[in-house]
Amino acid sequence: MSSVSAVVSAAGRIFYILDEASPASILLPPKWSLAARDAFNGTILWKRPIGKWHTHLWPLKSGPAQLPRRLVAVGDSVYVTLSLDGPLTKIDAATGKTIQTYKHTKGTEEIILSDGILFLLVNKHAEEPDFANLKKIRHAYRAKFWDEAPRQIMAVKADTGKVLWTAEQQVLPVTLAAGRQGLFFHNGQSVVCLDRTTGGQKYDAGPSALQRGYLGPGHRASGFGD
Repeated sequence: MSSVSAVVSAAGRIFYILDEASPASILLPPKWSLAARDAFNGTILWKRPIGKWHTHLWPLKSGPAQLPRRLVAVGDSVYVTLSLDGPLTKIDAATGKTIQTYKHTKGTEEIILSDGILFLLVNKHAEEPDFANLKKIRHAYRAKFWDEAPRQIMAVKADTGKVLWTAEQQVLPVTLAAGRQGLFFHNGQSVVCLDRTTGGQKYDAGPSALQRGYLGPGHRASGFGD
């Protein structure tokens, strides 16, 4: 897959997750890191190592599309998961030092920050993907795009880490969105809106068809978008 998993910018800085392994052979193990640069002159400000990440041997141009949603930067703060199954971490944008690790967020797959509230899509039952050999990678690649297992949506205060509410829902990957009127997502059948304050359902927009074959086998990875 691409050697760049995510790129965001804020307050004159650029942040990105990059595989810095040797290009001598694609079979060499990856070396993932989170790095910050000055957006004006490109000077590297700091780097943090990334733990186990998605396999770099994933087929070209086939995702996974959720990885960019694991990195958010606003002002002087960066929010990221420092491993594929790790919790959400808040990092100082200027120094790269950890400010806070949010409790009960292990398995975070998507991050949205809206008006001081973090809305997280968390897979509490995530199984560590086994990418030990090419045969298993090919098998995962042919699996369903979405496993349809419920995820936990969490609303967390960005400054204190206080969990405001949680809701268990089926959420189609990369559909979670936050607005002033609510939190929105597609559950595989229809668009749903939750109340931002309580997590209670405000409405279900009714059936809306997905593209034919979107959830079927073939060129889809279980739990990941493309």
